[in-house]
Amino acid sequence: MEYTIKIDDQWKEYPNILGILNSLKEQGCISLEPITEGIVVGADDERVFVRDFPSKSNSRGPRHCVERGIRTGKLVCSCIGYYYRKDCRHVRACPDN
Repeated sequence: MEYTIKIDDQWKEYPNILGILNSLKEQGCISLEPITEGIVVGADDERVFVRDFPSKSNSRGPRHCVERGIRTGKLVCSCIGYYYRKDCRHVRACPDN
């Protein structure tokens, strides 16, 4: 099956959506193909995957994805703790933090 997912500016209200999609991509469940025109996902810095972590509170839940900004080099995480505090154990566990 093939589906098209369009993400508009409201994705910022759901910060874990990109982490979930990237986690599914890493597990081989989906493929993500960038659109060369139109919507650009990622505010000001493109990101690359660094590492993902299983959820401690929900073993069957989504994995937490840590990514590094290409231009800034800053690590960001898809977990809710990072969303609120801009820091989490996942980011601290990554090399070159």
